Amino acid sequence: MANDLPADLALPTNLALPPDLTPLIAPASYAECPHVESLQWYGPAKMHPAHLGDRLQGGRFLIVAKLDHENHSLSWLCRDTVHHRWRRVAIIFGSDAITQLWHGGAQRRLRERRRLADDDHHQARADLWGEPLEIFWERGPSATHCCVVLPLNGPWGLFRQEIWDKTTVSERWLVRQCGRLRGPGGGAAPESVHDITTEEMVRILGRPQIIPVTDELWERWVYMPNVRREHVPRYLVLRPARIEEDWEFWLSPDAFETYKA
Repeated sequence: MANDLPADLALPTNLALPPDLTPLIAPASYAECPHVESLQWYGPAKMHPAHLGDRLQGGRFLIVAKLDHENHSLSWLCRDTVHHRWRRVAIIFGSDAITQLWHGGAQRRLRERRRLADDDHHQARADLWGEPLEIFWERGPSATHCCVVLPLNGPWGLFRQEIWDKTTVSERWLVRQCGRLRGPGGGAAPESVHDITTEEMVRILGRPQIIPVTDELWERWVYMPNVRREHVPRYLVLRPARIEEDWEFWLSPDAFETYKA
C-alpha cells in the first residue's frame, strides 16, 4: 500500500496511530521541498537527529509532530507524559556559541517567571506569549543539546504559508479545530488544549509527511567528511500543513485575545 513504510521507518509502538494517520512519503523530492530543514544542519555539534515517537528527557516528552524549523533549532510538538500537557520543545544546535546564546536568553525569561510566580496575570501573559517553561539537556550522538520547553502560544507557534509569511497557531485555534473535528455527535470541544488526544492532535495538524534519507540522498547531499550516518535522522519530517485558512477565527475576538498584553 502507498502508506506502508519500510520497517526501519515505522513509528515506535508508543506512538501507534491508525493507518490513515501513519506517515506518508512526501511526493516532492528533497531538492524540491522547502518544508524540511537542510541535511547540512546535521553533523558534529549541530542538530540532534530526532524522529516521530522518540522520547526526550528520559522518556517524559513524547515527540508527536514536527512544528517548525528555524535558525539553529527544530521545534517538535510533544506530549508531556508526566504532567499530561502539550508542549513545544525546541532542540537547539549543539555548538557552544549557539547553546550559550539560547540558554542565556531562556534562563533570563525563566528567572522572571519564577520571580513573579505568585502573579497570576504575569503567568497568564507569559503563557500567551510563549515564554519558556523549563530547560533540559538531551545527549545526542555528537553533542549535548539544550532543549527549551514552551507553551503552544506566542511567536513560536508559527506555521509558514505559501501566501502569508507566517500564521500564528494558538492553543485557542487547536481547541476550536478539535471541536470541529468531534462534530455535533462527537461531544463538546475540549475545555483545554491539553485535553486533546494524540490522535486528534495529529488529525488537526494533518497526516505527517516524511522524506527518507536514503543512501542516494546521503551520497548526494551530505558533504562534510566528519558526518556519520548516526548524526543524521533516518528521515526528515515536513512542516505540518494547515487544515484550512481559518479566517473566521483569526478575525474573531477570540483570536485577538491571544495578543493582549
